[in-house]
Amino acid sequence: MDRYNGREMGSRLARCVFDIYDPSSATANAGGEGVDELPTFYLPQGEGAILPGDVIYYHIKTTNPLVVKQGARSVIIKNRGDLMCDNLNDDNLKGHFIKFSFNSIGLIDSVTYMGSEDVIL
Repeated sequence: MDRYNGREMGSRLARCVFDIYDPSSATANAGGEGVDELPTFYLPQGEGAILPGDVIYYHIKTTNPLVVKQGARSVIIKNRGDLMCDNLNDDNLKGHFIKFSFNSIGLIDSVTYMGSEDVIL
């Protein structure tokens, strides 16, 4: 469950529970003969923290990366190299680091950010 967006999973779970217990819902009136299938999640997953020295850290990534089959194994192929900017000063922890990773069709697959709080404000 930690691979997917918590808000999206909670919304899907709530919808399923309400459909079962709500007598006015269409699926409850159909006798509960719905098709059981695994849901496909699509919202990105994010993590964040404040590190020592008041450095802010965020990492946001897609939950369904595009994979390419090569024989019996699946491989994630990048369309282009990572785009990165790093001016975070190691001595006083001022500045920022940001990196964009891309998937096989050139869309942003993940974003990583580290920076001091005074840069954001």
